[in-house]
Amino acid sequence: MSKASQPELKKFMDKKLFIHLQGGRKVSGVLRGYDLFLNLVIDDAMEESSPAQKHPIGTVYSFRDLANALADKSADPSYVWANYSNLLAQLGSYSLPLEVHQKVLRHCTPSIHTIKRAQIRELEKGTHNYSPPDVESRFKILIRNIRGSGLSPTLSDYNFIIQQFAAYGHFEGTRSVYQEILRDGLTPDHRTFGFCLRSLAFRLSLPINEEIRDTIKARIQELFNMYMAEMSKYNVPMTGLNLEVGLRIMKETLNLQGLESILRRGYAIDLSNLDRIPLEYTERKDNPIPFPFSTAALNTTLDILGTLGEVSKMIQAFEVLTQPLQQASQHFFNSFDSDDEGDFGVDVEVSPPFPFPSATPNTTTYSILIRHLCHLGYPSLARHYILDAREKSKQAAIDLQMQVQHHFAKKLPLNTIPAPRIAISRLILLPAMGEANRNKNVGLMKWLTTKVPTIIRKQQNAVDFYQSIFDAIKNPEYHLPAKRLTKKTKFLTSQYPGASPQEKAIAAMGGQPRAPAYSYKELFEADIPDPPPLTPPSESQPFNIGLHILILKRNVAELTELNDTLRYIYGRTIQRVKERLGRRVWAGKDIFLRSEGSRVEVTKEKWKEIVNFQTTEVEEPQVQRKKPTYYRRMSTLGPVASALHQHHPRVSIIPRPSPSLHHQLDQSSKS
Repeated sequence: MSKASQPELKKFMDKKLFIHLQGGRKVSGVLRGYDLFLNLVIDDAMEESSPAQKHPIGTVYSFRDLANALADKSADPSYVWANYSNLLAQLGSYSLPLEVHQKVLRHCTPSIHTIKRAQIRELEKGTHNYSPPDVESRFKILIRNIRGSGLSPTLSDYNFIIQQFAAYGHFEGTRSVYQEILRDGLTPDHRTFGFCLRSLAFRLSLPINEEIRDTIKARIQELFNMYMAEMSKYNVPMTGLNLEVGLRIMKETLNLQGLESILRRGYAIDLSNLDRIPLEYTERKDNPIPFPFSTAALNTTLDILGTLGEVSKMIQAFEVLTQPLQQASQHFFNSFDSDDEGDFGVDVEVSPPFPFPSATPNTTTYSILIRHLCHLGYPSLARHYILDAREKSKQAAIDLQMQVQHHFAKKLPLNTIPAPRIAISRLILLPAMGEANRNKNVGLMKWLTTKVPTIIRKQQNAVDFYQSIFDAIKNPEYHLPAKRLTKKTKFLTSQYPGASPQEKAIAAMGGQPRAPAYSYKELFEADIPDPPPLTPPSESQPFNIGLHILILKRNVAELTELNDTLRYIYGRTIQRVKERLGRRVWAGKDIFLRSEGSRVEVTKEKWKEIVNFQTTEVEEPQVQRKKPTYYRRMSTLGPVASALHQHHPRVSIIPRPSPSLHHQLDQSSKS
């Protein structure tokens, strides 16, 4: 060959694809320099006449096919892998540079977005069946080829493989790759552990057979503990994304020890001493500043504690972590101050190096708290927190309405107002209604029947107010500078008197920046970036008046339906109690009367005056049931027989009462 020969081809491949043979100049990219070299080899090979000298032509074409496949972003991963395998067969004993293997590694597998779309389609059809990914064999071959060339994969290569396995939920594969990283002498970083934790969390979100669910959860909990220990061993900084993923894992595995470990390391929260900073943050000076405690983390923590049945810790966590303890250091005390031997020395004032963790509760926070309290049988605490949520919702509604009035009068944009974080909804009241219905708690039912109509009326008034503001803003005359619309509105009192609307917004949000809550896409699809700064943006969202009106209308509709169901359940429960006591009265037994304070015998006439049964038929509200039932009435057989005959005309076993008996029953019911 005059321009290039087979030894030069080997020398080129053993060196780098970035070098241009003519003059040794570097070119900007693998494919460009590679293409220039291929043109030289093809021209030289065509001039030779010996078959042995024409051998490089097949290799050159294989190189070109692989280069074109790698350059095409829409190329199928199987097509890239086929060209790579063909090139390896053509080269024989020759080896490829590390850069080529790395390019093939990142193109021989579908993208994360493609994998997620396929999984969503399978889940919607109900045909998803978990199995190890098919690309696992390709990754093994690539790593073996890299090592066969006398080279070593980089940490970035291993992280890419772990990221792909995490997209499938292949947590055993991520563990194997992690062990390979340690065997190669590499130090894992926060991306390595982030993808490993993501694989655990995503596997828990996929369908799991009941037969192996406990085994899978135990294995995932074991791997999670191992990763957390390894992070401490290699001093890998914790990131907000890793914390959110870790909390989601704890929510499924329900491991209290793991939850305490995450809260201590990531947020400087000690569940045993919530008003004190953990000792490792006060004794060690090189400890990183903990991440701000987000509302999503608060909700997950309360949900885990409530599911575990830790009512005391759940209440403590809510009461302490929702109140920013700015001056808590002045309440610190030394347990040895009361000893007789401690009357010497100078007390040192303890000041925390960072603000105490706290988060602002929202509607979901109260719904989680009340749901667990009702499920565990604490109706008094549930009633207390319903009142607390109602009070905070009232203050938030007043402050929002005042800010909207101010911005509307000044013609300022409403999206500069922070959106409210709490409002009474069906999710807050539904657990209390269920608890009252299960345990026949008539007192709680009656209390709810007096509060729900007031809540509905206030939210309906809010709908009318914001709808009028929304209609006025859409009016073109509102935006004219010469005309100003005047609107009659009643004056409201705020919990922040004397403050400007901007100051009220900051005060209502707690005055502290909040950590952003990570969405499903950020947790399971997005790449893990470098650790974020320690002062993340606020969690508050801009106020959208149209969306706010829709939410209020939805709340009014849901609360109205809940109120109708609640009234029916309350009436049915009262009726059944009266019927049960009435059977005792008719049998000559004593009953307990609260007015008497003891068990007394009551006559039938006296009992009729007490219960005050209605003689007219009351229409039953439309309540969803699994099967049709009939409204039970006390005494007469006539309505029962007629209703049974109406719904089941073929039933003729029960005869209709005679006119004389019917007359006697009516006279008895009227008396």
